[in-house]
Amino acid sequence: WEWRIIHGRKVLCKVWRKARYARVAETAVVEPERLRRVVLPAEYESVAREVLVRPERRRITEIAPSYQKVARRMLVREGSTHWRRVHIERHCRD
Repeated sequence: WEWRIIHGRKVLCKVWRKARYARVAETAVVEPERLRRVVLPAEYESVAREVLVRPERRRITEIAPSYQKVARRMLVREGSTHWRRVHIERHCRD
């Protein structure tokens, strides 16, 4: 509804318009800030912290290679006195 002036008279007219919707963000102060001074008693405690006394030091030392022959006797498998059948693909077909 809208008031219009028609032929010099104020008339309430029905106006056909589509509704427009939009989101509007407004900031409003709900409660003003309050400041209060609070005196806290002193606290004494011992706090352990890791402190760097001396940074790490690295030294590069070259060690010359040494070459020598070493002979050892090793037993790989116990010896046997019987024959063992060995299967190889596409060989000795029965």
